[in-house]
Amino acid sequence: MAEVNINAIFDKVLRLMKSGKKKDVINIYKKLTESNQSSSDIANMFAQISLQNNLVHDGIFWLKKSLEINAHQPNMLLNLGVALFQKKEFSESIKCYKKVIEMDKKNPLIYFNLGLSYLHNNDIEKAFECYKKSISLKPDYVEALNGLGRVSHLQKNYIDALNYFDKAINIKNNYAEIYYNKAITLTKLKRNIQAIENYNYAITYKNDYFEAFYNQANLYLELKQHDKALASYNRAIELNSDYHESYNGKGNLYLELKQLDKALASYNRAIELNSDYHESYNGKGITLLSLKKYDKALQSFKKGIELKPDFNGYIYGDFLHTKAFMCDWDDQNKILEHIKKKLNENKKVSNPFPLLSLIDDPLTHKKASETYISENFPQQDNFGPVEHKKHKKIRIGYFSSDFKDHPISYLTAELFEKHDKSFFEVYTFSFSAEDEENYYQQRIKKGSTYFFNVSMLSDVEVVHLARKNEIDIAIDLNGFTYGSRTNIFSYRVAKVQISFLGYLGSMGSPYYDYLISDEIIIPKDFQKFYTEKILYIQNYQCNDTKRIISNKKFSKEELGLPSGKFIFTSANSSYKITPLIFNSWLKILNSVPNSILWLIEDNEFAKKNLLIKFQNKGIKKDRIFFSKKIPYSDYLARLKIADLSLDTHPYNAGTTASDALWAGVPMVTFLGMSFASRMSASILTSAGLSELIASSKESYENLAIDLASNKEKMNLIKQKLKNITKTDLFNIEKFTKNFEIQLFNTLLDNDE
Repeated sequence: MAEVNINAIFDKVLRLMKSGKKKDVINIYKKLTESNQSSSDIANMFAQISLQNNLVHDGIFWLKKSLEINAHQPNMLLNLGVALFQKKEFSESIKCYKKVIEMDKKNPLIYFNLGLSYLHNNDIEKAFECYKKSISLKPDYVEALNGLGRVSHLQKNYIDALNYFDKAINIKNNYAEIYYNKAITLTKLKRNIQAIENYNYAITYKNDYFEAFYNQANLYLELKQHDKALASYNRAIELNSDYHESYNGKGNLYLELKQLDKALASYNRAIELNSDYHESYNGKGITLLSLKKYDKALQSFKKGIELKPDFNGYIYGDFLHTKAFMCDWDDQNKILEHIKKKLNENKKVSNPFPLLSLIDDPLTHKKASETYISENFPQQDNFGPVEHKKHKKIRIGYFSSDFKDHPISYLTAELFEKHDKSFFEVYTFSFSAEDEENYYQQRIKKGSTYFFNVSMLSDVEVVHLARKNEIDIAIDLNGFTYGSRTNIFSYRVAKVQISFLGYLGSMGSPYYDYLISDEIIIPKDFQKFYTEKILYIQNYQCNDTKRIISNKKFSKEELGLPSGKFIFTSANSSYKITPLIFNSWLKILNSVPNSILWLIEDNEFAKKNLLIKFQNKGIKKDRIFFSKKIPYSDYLARLKIADLSLDTHPYNAGTTASDALWAGVPMVTFLGMSFASRMSASILTSAGLSELIASSKESYENLAIDLASNKEKMNLIKQKLKNITKTDLFNIEKFTKNFEIQLFNTLLDNDE
């Protein structure tokens, strides 16, 4: 038969294959074999036509047909293994490669392919053995070395993985995939700068490597190099506009920059491209939570959980936190049990912060912090230990995102002013944008020896700046609160690193050396719940004695409050109102019929849900009142109208407690186990009002009822409050002196 006729026949076969006319192709095959053509050869040719045109299913059919005729064809078996691998039939491809090895035990390619099939079949031990065999037959087999690196990475043998990747690079230094894989391993080791360099190499040798741009962008984001992160995300999108993960990454970037509308648009685009991508629903939920669109945030979190109930992330904590803001307590206990179970398995399930208001269990809080730190901010040794000469003055560095109108500034503004500048230099590192009009930021700026706005600097740049200024003691005023930059402390910016005020619990980290507390908040036998050493001071909370109460006179009438009623109040955020405290308030209101409860209107959902819950329990709507948030000085003036503040549990009032006392309003609380549940007891003790601290929930209820019913007792408390400014709680000079002594002793201990 002439060659031209064969080519014409093969063109016809290809058209029939593409049309799915399998019977017609088989008929041609029969005619060819009847005309003395080799059946096996023709089947192989048909297989090649199929595979060369990505008709893998047809290719497999003809390869099998050929092997039925002649089983001893190692090349055809190898081709069949490759085709089955393409179809993701890994177990079948493994069988093929094993048969080939029986015929040819010296071919490194076969062992490599077998290893690849084992790898995709999740049998990494056997994959490792196969790659090893390939290398023994061909020591410079770059692809096999790359495979050994990948397997070692999966086995969490990261140093071994790097060694294999480096061996491969020494043989072939322009292989983009190896640099890419090496970067992934370096990321696991938190060697992010080196990882970025290797992504750059990968991009150099493969300039359309959109996955490398995407991963690189994630690292830039982690390092707070936002402009570079955005450029890399955009480049990844230019190269592959359907890559949903790049849009998700941009959403994370904009969320961190607090450009919430852009974040929402990016997450929505990611979801448009892949409606099953659970991580985008999580990011979208966090964005909506930040926008206080709690109902929509809840829907997004629910969708993320529905898509992946076993999602190894923090969505369950964010989900419960959103519900807490709304005072929606359905299924709360069930989800909390799930969170505890996952934490005991060392799984990611919740950020530490939401748990402070949900569980009065410092051991669970510690576990959540340890898990979170280990996953996100492990200790970094890139810059080595902090070593510098002693200074004439001790250099204290305060780091915070809250040097603005924020409770942290309401407490600390005067501390910076009162520090003894003859012995201390105060360095403040602000993560917030510069605001020349902000009263508190400008006070803190003037009270500092040096003020640095580092909001536009990367984490590494902040570390360099702090080390350049030879900070002796670094104090993190954020912890795990909004705007925190824990990663900075993972590199270590000072010889002594301390957590204070922002996060009420253990940071669960080896690089936070001390946690500041007093013996009420953390009794000596509670130290086991904290990874830090406890730095005890006499009174925990410092207070700005220059906080201004406006001269505005509020009346009950203008606030819509009834006259002649005893006014219970709580100015805490709605997420701190728990079922436990709600039931206590219910009992108190029922026991004091001539009383009302006055709350802050945090959001419409919480207001609606609380009103429904109270009415369902027999408390009429005209006994529950809400007021909007107003400027701080006016809020303090308005607060004076209340008779008694009711604390929340397990997350107590903090600044809100000292605000109430400053305004002349007493507050009752009860002791729990966790840091957050003992905060108010510390404040009341400093204020000389320890009689307002109950030992249990029942005692708290009885104490509130008694004070509301006993004018004589209440008048005695009110008389004491007239001298509140003379108590330790508002003695900022005494606090500062005690604080400085403890800092000095701590530095002395660490210099020995």
